[in-house]
Amino acid sequence: MKTVFIIALPRSGTSWLQGMLATLPEIATVRETHLVDGYLKHLVNSWHNEKQQPAPDGLKAILNEADFYDCLKVFSERILAKFLEFNPQASIILEKTPDNLSFVPLLNRLYPQAYFIHVLRDPRAVVASNLALKQEQWSWIGAEKNHLNLAIRWARGMEKRDRAAALLQERFLEVRYEDMKADQSAVLLNIASFLELNYTKDQLNNLVPQVSASDLDRTKADFPQHNPFFDTRPNFFRRGEVDSWKQELTLEQIMDIEAVCLRSMITHGYQPQYLQQFLAD
Repeated sequence: MKTVFIIALPRSGTSWLQGMLATLPEIATVRETHLVDGYLKHLVNSWHNEKQQPAPDGLKAILNEADFYDCLKVFSERILAKFLEFNPQASIILEKTPDNLSFVPLLNRLYPQAYFIHVLRDPRAVVASNLALKQEQWSWIGAEKNHLNLAIRWARGMEKRDRAAALLQERFLEVRYEDMKADQSAVLLNIASFLELNYTKDQLNNLVPQVSASDLDRTKADFPQHNPFFDTRPNFFRRGEVDSWKQELTLEQIMDIEAVCLRSMITHGYQPQYLQQFLAD
């Protein structure tokens, strides 16, 4: 059984990608489990905090570090095995929680053979999508968050991305949101090759529907509840246009985002619109 993790910054298109991959018969996947950021992270933090204490109490009295991480693996395996209840014939378990990006070393320790797919999106579009999300009643983004906070998070996320790519090497694949919009089938063909699935582009066209954000807005409640495309929150899936940020952000916001993210933008192929003079520096 092959294990795959989708990693990215939130609002980068991970649900869209996961939902498309979920249509392939080899893949079993469910909605975000928050397995690491909601559960394993707290156990790891407790373990390391306990080891710093002089008192001999706690799990360290009966477990060494290898034992502790074996326990985490058993718990994790039980969770991921549940995915197969929704597709018993699958040969690939796909877990998608964007915050996995912050825990790649832990996931790699538990699953040293796992594959990782990183979804990359223009920081201006990511910030614009988060700002729109902040206006929704159901939003998890704090009122204090502004475009600068979100731009800094993108820049720091790129540092995590670079460390993940260096750690994982051939088990790391990057997918660009903009490429998904331009040629969905070509992106899926590249992923299929990465996961050693034998598909042609025509076969993928037949298996995976061309899904737009407007389609999801109409049909999201019709999907099974475990499906990544199921959601009852209004406006969770947006238009998703590549350059809609040009209308959604002010000139000042765009310049601020580009200033914060400039180095990583250039490194990863995103050209600043208003800070061209810094390119020569």
